[in-house]
This record gives sequence, C-alpha cells and structure tokens, in this order.
Amino acid sequence: MTCEIRYRQSVLHIESDVNPQDPAFDALIEFYRLIEEYTHKNPLFATSYTPLKRDSSAPEIISEMISASIKMNVGPMASVAGAASLHVAKKLEALGAEHVIVENGGDIYAKVAEKQKIKLHAGPSPLSGKLAFTILPEETPLGVCTSAASTGHSISLGKADALTVFAHNVVLADAAATALANKIEGPAAYDNLIEEVGGNPDLDGVLAVVGDELCCFGRLPEITKI
Repeated sequence: MTCEIRYRQSVLHIESDVNPQDPAFDALIEFYRLIEEYTHKNPLFATSYTPLKRDSSAPEIISEMISASIKMNVGPMASVAGAASLHVAKKLEALGAEHVIVENGGDIYAKVAEKQKIKLHAGPSPLSGKLAFTILPEETPLGVCTSAASTGHSISLGKADALTVFAHNVVLADAAATALANKIEGPAAYDNLIEEVGGNPDLDGVLAVVGDELCCFGRLPEITKI
C-alpha cells in the first residue's frame, strides 16, 4: 500500500505492507511536536550549524540527531528529514510492517521484503532520472539520503547536483549527505571525500553527481540504467 502524507513543511511518500495512512500521519505530527518541544527548551537545536552537546534527557530521536551531527560536524537539523523518515517507519514497524519505504524530500528509509529500485534524481544533470539503485532485502534497513545544491529547499554550500550517502543509520546518512555535499566544489574534491568516507565505518558508500560527471566509492547497491 502506498500513500502521501503532508504536514507543514513535510511531504512523505510511503510504501508499506500495512496501511500507513493514519499511523504515519500521527507519527509525523508526533515528530514535529518532539522537535518543537525540544527547540523551546534549547533554541540552538533549530539554528546551530555546528554540533550541540549530547543531552541524556532528550527524546530518543532527538538524541539520534545530536549524535549524527557530532559525527559529521554539522548542526543537528542537518538530519531532520532522515530523522522524520525513521520516526514514521519505526511506528509502522511497531504495527507489524515488514516492508517499509519512507521518502522525505530525497531522504529515504528502506526496509524491504523484496528487491526494490530507487531512481536517482540529480536536478539539471543529464544523468538525472537515468540511473537507479537496486536495494536488496538483506541490505536493509538502509538509509539513502541525498543533498544537492541545484534542487531542494535545504542549504548546500557545494556544487553537487546530487550527493547520495548510503548507511544503515538513516539519520547519520542524512547528516553525512549534508556535510559531504557542502565540500563538493567539483571533481577535485572527490579524493578528499573518498578518504573521509573510507575512514568512517558507519558510512557504506557515496555517489556524487556534478553535471555529467559521476563518482562512486565505498559499498553501494547495484546501479543500473533506466
């Protein structure tokens, strides 16, 4: 079953083997409430471009965001879309879902029961929409998170049409996509990215697209032409 959930700034596309409509909407509202309540307590959570200190009193999903921001040296809100996807997916899994895909503005949580293909979107790049990642059940749960300078509402300091990170922790994948996309000024930046990803055991792999150039490194799902 599939559905689209809209609430405030979020538009989630969900596929699940349990009816996702009502529980996903309730979970998204709950996620916003947790963010707002914590921001009221600590306003820097919503505005900082640098990591905050860990807070043992924070809700679990907030702690996940803070932890990811520390690992990738970005602000905690750099992982907000991935965190929302995770929060919604976990609610569906608690209802017995064995197949869940939650896409939130290019940031995807996937736990699949059978092989799935996820299309690459890379803004104005001629490669956009022409490649797909093949996700296998044994590779999931998997976060597939994309940051870009040429599309979307989030801030990127780099020039990537798409910087996609693969990691089993979708919150970390989102933070990493933001951090690494900020460093993409062109192909000359790839060597530094390879070193950074290679030295981080929590990241599986990265795909970067700048114009008609593509660079892949690390452990990525199979990439096929569409």
